[in-house]
Amino acid sequence: MKRIINNKNNFRNATNLIASCFGESYLCVVHKTITSIMISLCIIILASCGNDTTNEKFKSSKDAFNAYTQFSSDLSSCNNLSFEEVVDKISRWQELRGAVFPIISNDTTNNTQRSILLSLEQTDKYIKVDISRLLGMTQMTFADLVDLKLKISPNVDEAMMSIIIEADDFYFKLDSIKLHTGKIESLLKDYRTFLVKTCDDGISNKQAMLEFFSMEDFYFRSFLNHLDNSSIHDMTDISHLTEEACMLVYQSTEEGLISYNDAVVFMSKRNTRRMLLNAIACIDDISDAKVSNKEQAMSYLWMLLQPYILIEPFDCSLMSDVERMKFHKVSDSMPMAISKLNVHLNLEPSIIETMPTNITLSLIDTF
Repeated sequence: MKRIINNKNNFRNATNLIASCFGESYLCVVHKTITSIMISLCIIILASCGNDTTNEKFKSSKDAFNAYTQFSSDLSSCNNLSFEEVVDKISRWQELRGAVFPIISNDTTNNTQRSILLSLEQTDKYIKVDISRLLGMTQMTFADLVDLKLKISPNVDEAMMSIIIEADDFYFKLDSIKLHTGKIESLLKDYRTFLVKTCDDGISNKQAMLEFFSMEDFYFRSFLNHLDNSSIHDMTDISHLTEEACMLVYQSTEEGLISYNDAVVFMSKRNTRRMLLNAIACIDDISDAKVSNKEQAMSYLWMLLQPYILIEPFDCSLMSDVERMKFHKVSDSMPMAISKLNVHLNLEPSIIETMPTNITLSLIDTF
C-alpha cells in the first residue's frame, strides 16, 4: 500500500508536469474544454435525476444506519482480496450508499438527524480508506479500470432509453460522413468559422443542438487526421468557442428549450465519443512512429489517459456495446502505446505500472 501511495504522488507530479508543458496547445485545449463541459453536464445530471432506483429498502433510518456501519466494519477486516472481489465491494458500497443517505437525510422525525448524518459521513470516509487500501493491494490494468467503471455504472432511467437509442443511431451515422480534405491550416480556418457562426446564431432547440454536434464531429474527426502536427498551431480560440457553444446547449436546457434528458444523453455521448476517437487516433499515430519527441509524447500520454480519468460511471451506463468494445480495445493497446511513449518520457516503471490503480484511487476520492 505504501508503494501505491508513493507512486500516486509521483503519478500526480508526472501528470502535473505534462499539463505544465503545453500552455494553450491541443493538450490544454481538450483538457480545459472537456473539464468545463463535464462540470456543466454533472449539474444537469443532478437536476434531471429522479427518485433513487436502488433495490435496497429499509424499515427505518436506524436500520439504514446500522447496515452502513456494519458494512464498514466488515470491510475493515478484509485483506488481500482479488480485484474482482474489490469491485464487488465497491458496487455493494455504491448500492448501499444510494439507499442509506437519502432515507436518513429525509427523516424529519429524528431529533438527532444532524449528528447521525455527521457520523454517517465519517463512516463513509472510513469506507473510502478501506476501499483504497484494498485497491492498493491489487495490480490493476487499464482494462480492469474500464470493467470497474462499467460495473458501478448506475441504472439508466426508463425515460432515457428511447433517447439513448436515438443518440446511438445519430452518432453511428456520423461515421459515414467524409472528412475535410484540406490541409490543417484550411481545416482550422473552417473550424473557427463554423464555431463563430454557431455562437452567433445560438442553439435554441434540439434540432440546432444536433446540427452543432454533427458539424463539430465532422471537424473534430478531420482534425484527428492531423493530430501529430497539432502542437505547432494555436487553438486557444477553438477551445473557447467550443466551450461557449456547449454552454449554449446548457443555457437552452435551463430555459426549457431543450429537454434535460436530451442534453444529458447527447452531450455525454459526444464527450465519450470524442475521447475514445482521440485515444484511438493517438494509438494509431504511436504505432506509425509519428511521435518523435518528449513534448509530443507528453501530450499523447495525457490524451490516452483522458478516457480513464474523465469518462464517468454515468457515461458508461449510456454506452452502446460498440462503444464499450472501443473502450476495451483502447485498453488492450495501452501497454504498447505507453511503452513506446516512454522511450521519450523516461518515466519510472513503477509509475507506469500503477497508473490504472492511481487513477482508480482518484476516482474513489470523488465518490
